[in-house]
Amino acid sequence: VSYMSPEQARGQEVDKQTDIWAFGCVLYEMLTARRAFPGGTTADVLAAIVGNDPDWKALPEATPQALQRLLRRTLAKVPGNRLHDIGDAKIELTEAQAPGSDTTLEGTAQRSARGRLGLALASLALGLALGIVTMRRSGAPSDPMAPVQQLAIRGVVELSDDANLAYGAALIGFDSPMLALSPEGRWLIYVGRNGPGTRLYRHDLTSFDRAQPISGTEGALYAFFSPDGTTVGFLTEDRLKRVSLFGDDLQTLAEARTATRAVWLVDDTIVFGEDEGVRISRVSARGGAKQSGVNLLASMSDVLPDGKRVLASSWDRGLSSDYGDVLLVDLESGRGETLIERGYDARYISTGHLVFARAGSLLAVAFDLESGKVSGQPVTIVPDVGTDSFFSQSQIALAHNGTLAYAQGGDRALGRLSWLDRNGDEGQLEGTPRLFGALDLDAQDGRLAVQVGDVVDSVWIFDLERQEGRRLSQATPGGWPRWSSSGQSLAFFRRNDQPDPGIIMITDVTGTAEPYDLLELQITGSPSAWTPDDGTVAISNWEEGQFAAVDVRPGDPTRTDIEWLRGWGATFSPDGKWMAFTSDETGIWEIYIRSWPAGDVVHQISAGGGIEPRWCPCGALFYRVGDEFWRVEVQTDPELTWRPAKLAFETDFIDTPGISFDVSSDGNRLYVVKQAKLDITNRIHIVANWSQEVGRLVAEGQ
Repeated sequence: VSYMSPEQARGQEVDKQTDIWAFGCVLYEMLTARRAFPGGTTADVLAAIVGNDPDWKALPEATPQALQRLLRRTLAKVPGNRLHDIGDAKIELTEAQAPGSDTTLEGTAQRSARGRLGLALASLALGLALGIVTMRRSGAPSDPMAPVQQLAIRGVVELSDDANLAYGAALIGFDSPMLALSPEGRWLIYVGRNGPGTRLYRHDLTSFDRAQPISGTEGALYAFFSPDGTTVGFLTEDRLKRVSLFGDDLQTLAEARTATRAVWLVDDTIVFGEDEGVRISRVSARGGAKQSGVNLLASMSDVLPDGKRVLASSWDRGLSSDYGDVLLVDLESGRGETLIERGYDARYISTGHLVFARAGSLLAVAFDLESGKVSGQPVTIVPDVGTDSFFSQSQIALAHNGTLAYAQGGDRALGRLSWLDRNGDEGQLEGTPRLFGALDLDAQDGRLAVQVGDVVDSVWIFDLERQEGRRLSQATPGGWPRWSSSGQSLAFFRRNDQPDPGIIMITDVTGTAEPYDLLELQITGSPSAWTPDDGTVAISNWEEGQFAAVDVRPGDPTRTDIEWLRGWGATFSPDGKWMAFTSDETGIWEIYIRSWPAGDVVHQISAGGGIEPRWCPCGALFYRVGDEFWRVEVQTDPELTWRPAKLAFETDFIDTPGISFDVSSDGNRLYVVKQAKLDITNRIHIVANWSQEVGRLVAEGQ
């Protein structure tokens, strides 16, 4: 919109004079680092284009007269008064750089300004040599008059500050893809901020109007279209719903426990992945009983057109899905096979390709739908796509007509160890961006144990006083470390080769005792806390949403005398008489306190959601809701009492798999992993005719 000519803004017929106007806008922006016609909304920009002149005073003082004359001739409101041919601009640019022209200035500051002008002029001269057009073309044919149907045409949808992309809004913290495109490519739906919560917003890609909220979609975390494009399905924390494109006929179709993906099939059924995409369920799009299907041991990303096979992401090698696999799973038998090594979040497109994420980019590979086989090598199609390798997510949407929508940003799992105190001061412990996982502070506030993701994950110990870290050699491969109360030992999950997932291991960091295997697991699990006497470790079963307390003693790691309870992330009170944990028995995740070890008394502590409890040595219980960290003052003697929760910290951070934060022993400092690069929440990129480009680039890459 910012580069439209006045005649185009009025809806009149356009010709090459519109391209000349856009050229002037680009030249002005290169020289001033600001838009020629700024505005807060599309309507404001259009009004400025039609009625205002650029701020000529914003040009650098060293701008040559020839260049100023060129700008005014390209940005004339009336097309007939504009530069007649873009080739004439090359003459003006050459004159502006000629020896003896008014660019010859003395003084350091003036030479610096002249250097910047020279860079802009050189860039524009290169653009003229290549042929400047108002639309960016990727992989365009050599014929400059090629029909637009052959080109991948790019544009950007700017989002308003009060309705930008809702990264990190889910209670559990990881994001489903927040974008959806209608099959014919006209309508863009996205999950946007709605105050502290979320809702769906509708944008017509054929209109200049701002995105509009869809009523009844508060709390939405993921959206998808019906095959005819008239209805939008969406997921909340605990429900699968549908609503018309314009907010009518809202219906709840089924309960959906921590669902992350859903696909509306042509037979009018909806397939969705619950328990973070692992358990497949199906329901009629008109409502009715939910049918539960297979467990994937992977996370669903798409359903193939036959409705019988799904694409799924498997990340059983460690933290990062970059080192996981893309699987093709039969929904009837549950059997799966590896399609792609090193990748995640695969989607099928009708040109006979799979697109998937790896290392913050979108790749594509040829795929035969009938045989279910890939061929050739993957080719990078779009770099710097918003992804999350922790939770196998990429922020893209694909339409049947070949349109792509995506958010920029790269892998948001890359972060830095950071701290924040009650005064609002903050700092970093490690400057190098890494894939940091679950972290744990020892009771003496001196050492931070943290999982570091790589091809092989490992546990690192950071000395907070020395500001340095070292790798715990016995922790390869593994993670999710937890300090004993004495600070002498660490419990962590040590990953095995397949098919056995791993082992909970105990190691003495002083080196005075031999490490030993505590418990073999048939699932992916992790330790979450020790009792104050170091006699028991709580272990979470992430796949089943269960936890157990295990005696810390060398013995038979294959023992089965373990009582598994519903919930996860258990933590013990400082006196060892109570444990807090997360459970969803009410339909959403809440914090509970249970007497220990008897378990005969249970109380719900949080209201309105809560996960990841941490019981501080100071006696306070901390938990989080999204990016808010709440504190509950708890008294256990002579009886259990607690006060209403109060907000203790609020900050952007990375929700790592497992417990993603800790607090100092006095409760005044928060430790988290912060993103190395902030999310881009205010724009969505659109590429029309993109699927044709995919086919060409994949073919060239072979």
